[in-house]
Amino acid sequence: MSDPSPKPSARWQVNPPRPEKCQELAAALGVSEITAQLLLNRGVTDVESARVLCNGRMVDLHPPLQLTDMDRAAERIRDAVARGERLLIYGDYDADGVCATAVLLRFLQLAGATAEAHIPDRLTEGYGLNEATARAIAERQTDRVSLIITVDTGIGAFQEARIFKQAGIDLIITDHHEPDAQLPDAYAIVHPRRGTDVELGASLPGVGLAYKLAWAASVAISGSERVRPTFREFLAGDALAFAAVGIIADSVPLRGENHILAKHGLRVLRARRNPGLSRLMEVAGVGSESLTARDIAFMIAPRINAAGRTGDARRALDLLISDDPETIARLADELNQANRQRQTIERRILDDAVAKVEALREKNGELPPAIVLGSSEWHPGVIGIVASRLVDRYLRPAVLAAFDPETGLGRGSARSVNGFALHEALAACRQHLVKHGGHAAAAGFSCRQDEFTAFARAFEAVAAERLKTDEIQPVLEIDAEIQLVDLNLKLAGEFESLAPFGVGNPQPQFLSRGVTIAGRIQPLGKTNRHLAFYARQGDGVIRCVGFGFGPRLFELEELQKAGPVDLVFEPQINTWAGAKVELVLRDIRAE
Repeated sequence: MSDPSPKPSARWQVNPPRPEKCQELAAALGVSEITAQLLLNRGVTDVESARVLCNGRMVDLHPPLQLTDMDRAAERIRDAVARGERLLIYGDYDADGVCATAVLLRFLQLAGATAEAHIPDRLTEGYGLNEATARAIAERQTDRVSLIITVDTGIGAFQEARIFKQAGIDLIITDHHEPDAQLPDAYAIVHPRRGTDVELGASLPGVGLAYKLAWAASVAISGSERVRPTFREFLAGDALAFAAVGIIADSVPLRGENHILAKHGLRVLRARRNPGLSRLMEVAGVGSESLTARDIAFMIAPRINAAGRTGDARRALDLLISDDPETIARLADELNQANRQRQTIERRILDDAVAKVEALREKNGELPPAIVLGSSEWHPGVIGIVASRLVDRYLRPAVLAAFDPETGLGRGSARSVNGFALHEALAACRQHLVKHGGHAAAAGFSCRQDEFTAFARAFEAVAAERLKTDEIQPVLEIDAEIQLVDLNLKLAGEFESLAPFGVGNPQPQFLSRGVTIAGRIQPLGKTNRHLAFYARQGDGVIRCVGFGFGPRLFELEELQKAGPVDLVFEPQINTWAGAKVELVLRDIRAE
């Protein structure tokens, strides 16, 4: 999900027009050629995929049994429910993992199963299955578990899988992180890219796999494709809402099945059917009728993530599955407060990290090919966010570790730039790591403090070899040039049909050249952080709002005096006091 703040130093890159293909696709879909251009820009070239992106329906989801081992997993859950076995869901502490856990725990409760959930503590257990926790589960004498289902984790849990097997506990792994060449010894492993050529499911995150497992298990338990009414209501209601939040929060491509689940899940969220999420939206100040993927990414998901970053992630899970109004109100307030605490800690760590980077720059005369930093004074639950901030600021992969001053063990988070695969880079440095996992854009690891200097050197060497830092530049990708007079409600409505927007399906952005800033540029907001003006181009006049452009007011006034300008913007429909098209400014330059 893109940050809405302006990035004036970005290079403008306009997608080349493809008139013949646009005409063909537009005619087949009954849309404008510029909407067809948007689809082509997103790599959607065939009519069926384009139809799914524009009008994706729940019936367009692929049957869950097309995923390898899904049949074994669903049948094992059916048998466990029928025999009254005790099940445990082993989740994760981020929004995707919490939402995935909520999907399966709520489903199993509806099925009448005896089920519990374990979400690891970020500080004491770390990411993924923990060997000590696995042994504790396997050695239980009371409330013994016979089936464990992982969500959003487990694809690298070789030792933990052996522990469960030796204890006679069946293990079903559902995970979307990059697997090794070998897989753990489990009863079933459901992975979106394992032994399947179903392209639309290849990028499903943990919650997407949990949704499909609940769907498959509901069919197995019901004994028919026409599942029980309670299952049907759940899959069309709360499960969809959880799926939307987890998918958007995990920044997976909003295409194919992810797009369908997010689109229909947002519809459920707008109806406020889940009391926990409804209350969380209230404390976050998010309106339900106009709820967008951006609201989820920047307002809802951070509060769910904050539960595990600053304390017990179980609070977020309990909020999602609770029906008690007092409990829901208390937990929503706790998550809101945890998010404020997270923001305070984040600012402190970011300031410290920036100071360290600038010291390196001053010492060496340039930035290193990758930013690799560690400290025993940093909070491990927040360093992933700080790493993202450093990537945005310095256009380098950022790898941060927070060390326990007593044990010397560090937990790390890494974020990357386009073209540099983190999971491969960490694998190349594995001799210095205790554990690592993740994917190209984001990854986690653990490392001993006495190995960190060697790890940093090794990682920087990999970055120097594989990444051309002098070619890295922020790019503002523009879908097409457009005339303001052509922007009407019908066309803007076509653009909106592609929502929700996010990774792999960005908000449409256009360029208009030779635009005049008409009248006074008006500061907006209590602190004048934003501004608005009217943009005129020939017969087209449209209001333009620049969020975060307040500090550039003098610059824009000088541009206005100099003459026409070029604008990059996102069209949106403003429904206040009658529907009309407005522009959200992304960048502005002299013509």
